Amino acid sequence: MIDELNNLIPYDNKISDVDKWLDEFYEVMPISDERKEKRKSIAKQLREAMLFLFALMYTMAENNSWNYDIALSAFRMEFRNVIINYVKIDLFMENYIQEFTQKYLDVTIEHLSKDDASFFVSDDRATIGGANESNSIIGYEELEEAIEDGFTLKRWRTQKDNRVRATHREMEWKTIPIDDYFIVGGSALLYPGDPEGEGKEIAGCRCALEYL
Repeated sequence: MIDELNNLIPYDNKISDVDKWLDEFYEVMPISDERKEKRKSIAKQLREAMLFLFALMYTMAENNSWNYDIALSAFRMEFRNVIINYVKIDLFMENYIQEFTQKYLDVTIEHLSKDDASFFVSDDRATIGGANESNSIIGYEELEEAIEDGFTLKRWRTQKDNRVRATHREMEWKTIPIDDYFIVGGSALLYPGDPEGEGKEIAGCRCALEYL
């Protein structure tokens, strides 16, 4: 998922106004303004957690004190401290935090010796990543709340524009039992942005669910 963000989200390497970029990213999602604001808020704070990681890695390198375990632990704490203010940390979410933070750090390290290294420690990558992970986290929370509230069905909604992937366009208006999976391309997704899915199906996804 992380490696594919740059290809699947419009990116010009110069996000000059983070708030404006996030407003435009979430503006078209078929969800309430309240839900949009919540996603934007967590996206901005996750962005800061990712920037914290980049700064920590730089500081460690400058002082010849690089330590993978310390960097991972510190990043994981920053990331978790954001999420805990918005959603309940159940077993799924705890596993998500553990797995995502390790993958994010590993991908960052992997790209430091490549031609695209500057993007992988950039403000822009943190902005894009924050938005993507916000959708995954809040999408999960909304599904759990819908189940608790007694909804029994869920319906996939897209933006119906030329940026919608063909596999997602096929899901438009598809309605299934709330605990079933949407088969999107080669992925089984409980909701748009489900981190269990393939990166090509969840990175930069602007789809959302209606609950019935």
